[in-house]
Amino acid sequence: MGRTAGSGQGSIYKRGDKWRGQISINGQRYSHTAKKKGDVIDWMADMKAKNNLGYTPAKLNITVAELAEEWLAVKERTLTPQVHYNLTSSVNKHLLPVLGKYKVQSLTKQNIEKAYDKMFDGEYSDGTISTFVVNFKNMLNYAVDQKYLATNPHDRVIVKKRRNIKKVESYSEEDQKKIVEYLKNRFEPYHALFYVMISTGLREGEAAALTWDDVDIVKGTMSVDKTVINRGGCKELQHHPKTAAGVRNVFLSDNTLDYLRKYKQLHPNTDYIFLNTRGEWFSAGVIGKRWRRICAELNIEYKVPHSLRHTFATRALEKGIDVKTVSRILGHRNVVTTMNVYQDVLPNQKKKAAEIMNDLF
Repeated sequence: MGRTAGSGQGSIYKRGDKWRGQISINGQRYSHTAKKKGDVIDWMADMKAKNNLGYTPAKLNITVAELAEEWLAVKERTLTPQVHYNLTSSVNKHLLPVLGKYKVQSLTKQNIEKAYDKMFDGEYSDGTISTFVVNFKNMLNYAVDQKYLATNPHDRVIVKKRRNIKKVESYSEEDQKKIVEYLKNRFEPYHALFYVMISTGLREGEAAALTWDDVDIVKGTMSVDKTVINRGGCKELQHHPKTAAGVRNVFLSDNTLDYLRKYKQLHPNTDYIFLNTRGEWFSAGVIGKRWRRICAELNIEYKVPHSLRHTFATRALEKGIDVKTVSRILGHRNVVTTMNVYQDVLPNQKKKAAEIMNDLF
C-alpha cells in the first residue's frame, strides 16, 4: 500500500480500488475515502483550510441527526411549545429517516434534492413542503454560524413543485344542513364543540380553549386569544392562538347565540365551555370517535373534525363573502394563506363575479 504525504498535511493511501486520506487536527484524527485520489486531496485541503479559519474540529464529523438535536434545543428557547413540537415532529418524520446519518459536511445540492424527492414522494401540499424547506435551510444556516460548515449547501437547491396537492375537505351544503340540524338540538359538550366549529370556523384547539368570559352574549361576539394544544400526548393550554393573526373577535350568528344560551342553561357551572364529564378537555382520539359516530348516524362520509372549519370557510366564500373578510374570521396570517388553502373554491367566485358583471355591461 503506497502512502504519500504533503508537507505534513496528512497521509493518503490506496485501499483496494479506493483512496483513503487521514489528517490530524489539534490532536484529533479524521479520515475520508473516495474513488479518486484527487477527491481525497481536495478533502484534506478543505479540512486544513477550515481549521485555519477557526472551524470547530470536534464538530467536523457531526451528523445531520446530531445537528438537528442541537438546533431544536436552541429553537426551543424562542418558539411556542406547540410550534416547537410541530417542528420536532416534522424533523423526525421527514428529515431523520432520509438524511439523519449523513455527515453535515457531506451534504451537497444534489443529495439534498434527491432527499426531497424521497421525503415528499406522496400527497404533500406545497405549503407543507415549503415550510419544511425553510426550516431545513435555517438549520444549515445555523451550522454555518457555528462554523460546522463554510457555506450553506442548500443555497442553490431547487425544490420541485408537486402536482398532488392535498385538497381541502369540506362538507357539501346538503351535508352541512344535516349536520347543523342534528347538532342544534343536542347539548352534550362535544355536540356544542362541533356546532361552534362549523358555525364560526374556529380551529378545534381554539374552540376547546373558550371560556364563558370569552363570549359576549349581548354584543354577539366571541373573543379568541388562546388555544388548547397536544404536547406529548397531553392537552395543555397555550395563552395565544396558532398565529398572531389568530387573536380576533368573531361575530356570532343569531342561531349560534341562541344555541349557546340554551347550552349555558344546561351547563351553568363550568368555566371552560367544552369539557368532558371529568372536567377535562376531550382527547383528539375521543373527538374523532364522537364525530365518526355522528357521521354514521347521519349517513354522511366521515371527514376529520377539522373539516367543520373548512366547511364554514367554503360556504362563506361560496355565498359571496370576500376572501379578505374570510381570512380575518379564520385567523390566517394573511389573505394569501386563505387563497392558497381555498384555491378550489375561489374560481367559482370569479365566475359568479363575471356573471354579475354581465348584467351591468
